[in-house]
Amino acid sequence: MILRVAFVYLSIVLTGYAQSSDSKTGTDFGLSFWALEAYKRILLSSEVASDLRLSPQQRSRLEPIIRRKNSTCAGLRVSGIQKDYHDIRSILNSDQRFRFEQLLLQRIGALRALLMPDIQAGLKLTATQQESLEQLKELYSSGVKNLNEFEILHLGTTYSQGKYSSPLSKAADRMAESVLTAKQILEWRGLTGSPLDPTPKYW
Repeated sequence: MILRVAFVYLSIVLTGYAQSSDSKTGTDFGLSFWALEAYKRILLSSEVASDLRLSPQQRSRLEPIIRRKNSTCAGLRVSGIQKDYHDIRSILNSDQRFRFEQLLLQRIGALRALLMPDIQAGLKLTATQQESLEQLKELYSSGVKNLNEFEILHLGTTYSQGKYSSPLSKAADRMAESVLTAKQILEWRGLTGSPLDPTPKYW
């Protein structure tokens, strides 16, 4: 099944997003501005650059785009992320764009990605599956909060670095995938592609 992949995260309301047709699949891809803003820095990773086979020229052109910061003003922020989106895609070729969007989904993780409305629609998640994911999200959020508070108390730091909550994130992603049927798992694997190898330490 060819799935229409729109990377639109639940917590952001967009005034509009750009789509482009990818000749490789005949599918329209709408990259989530939220995901791009949060994770565009993965392009600075040597592992991601190697996986995408970025040339030195591409890397030098991408770096200032990745490092620039967008306005905190909501309207200007969307406009800035929109520009990042177009600028990054203009530097990548079609295969690299396709793979980059797979890697973004991998970086976002199964739990967050499977809460995206268009992903849920593409995989045809049932109401029961969606409810299970929402319950898992609540439990995960509560667990992260408690573990981060414990870390601050235990280590005496002023803020958490996710030392104890990071493993919980990976467990939550595995539990999210367990909600899917065998057929949905195959389709989900198609959206995320082969796992990045080697994986960066922060992944």
